[in-house]
Amino acid sequence: MKRILLPLLAVLFLTCCGAPLQTRKPARGFLYRGEHPQAGLGAYGYLVFTAKPDAGRQTRYQRTCDSFMRSFPSIDEYRGKDPASLMITYWLLDQRIPEDSACARLVEDFDYATSNEIASEIKKLSSPGPILVAWQTPFDSGAAKSDALVLDLSDFSEDDLDRAIGIWKERVVKDPSVWNKGFNLVKTKEAFRNLLQRYGDQILSIIKPGK
Repeated sequence: MKRILLPLLAVLFLTCCGAPLQTRKPARGFLYRGEHPQAGLGAYGYLVFTAKPDAGRQTRYQRTCDSFMRSFPSIDEYRGKDPASLMITYWLLDQRIPEDSACARLVEDFDYATSNEIASEIKKLSSPGPILVAWQTPFDSGAAKSDALVLDLSDFSEDDLDRAIGIWKERVVKDPSVWNKGFNLVKTKEAFRNLLQRYGDQILSIIKPGK
């Protein structure tokens, strides 16, 4: 009887309540100028700087890169996985270089032109960055854009950069309730509660297309 009942209950649950929400796996990738990201991903994230670092910000940029490289597994580790189960956060590069390059090289060859296009789209050109932004469709796909989830880390201390990138990876990317039927700002704010108290609500927003 149990063998019959359990599958029946599963069918009834899916019928009345919908399929379980899919958890996205976080990954990092490099996106080169003029190239398009992989199609069919569950979501697309980008790390944005709006200007080359001056002497005072060079260490901060490299610290951001170190955290990015350390926090996210490479997309190569998910070969064979369903792309829809992944959210890749991209580091933008203006030319093809070895992907095991040191962060000094990754900062030097960062694609600031494309990064500024993204910053303009989300109305953040005056923010030096780093900024984390995500769409459910690629930024340059030509398709209708989804809402953008934006986390502006420009004013964060260097220690809090690590924390914020870690939360982006562990809570925002993986939590299905954040992504179900578009971004859920309330759920996202719960993940960043302590940082919002420190830096203010304006660090986190959802930007509507064309707004």
